[in-house]
Amino acid sequence: MSTVTISPEELEELHRLAHRIPEGWRMIPSADINELLVLVKLFRDTLQYYIRRDEKTGDSEGAALKRNTLGIVMNAIAKAEGISELAMLETHLKSLISENPEKARLAASREDLRMWFLSELIAVASSTIPLTEIEAIVFQHLAPAEGGEA
Repeated sequence: MSTVTISPEELEELHRLAHRIPEGWRMIPSADINELLVLVKLFRDTLQYYIRRDEKTGDSEGAALKRNTLGIVMNAIAKAEGISELAMLETHLKSLISENPEKARLAASREDLRMWFLSELIAVASSTIPLTEIEAIVFQHLAPAEGGEA
């Protein structure tokens, strides 16, 4: 019996070739993917509800845990829909503004309230988005709020 010697690089290349998925090929049909996306969006909304509930009851650890999960879920939705994570953060900010209109109205003149909106976005953003871009989104959407236009 003969022995074949293979380098780690060759082994890695063989592994890559053996597990290659042809372009355009999917493991599940598109209709099922769309159903899963609807369920993931429902899960996102549920997480947002439970985060607000935890904050009202004083469970900051529970809210933080759910906020981390929310970030992962929002990134998955953005990837599935082919939109940027930045656009997803902007949508999340708009929902925060509509849920907290008084905070949004006062955020233009109060740094602590503007920081609250910023921290909510930072909590769900991945580390690939620069803080300056998140700050720009918050400033863009909360600056008009000073005149009551939020």
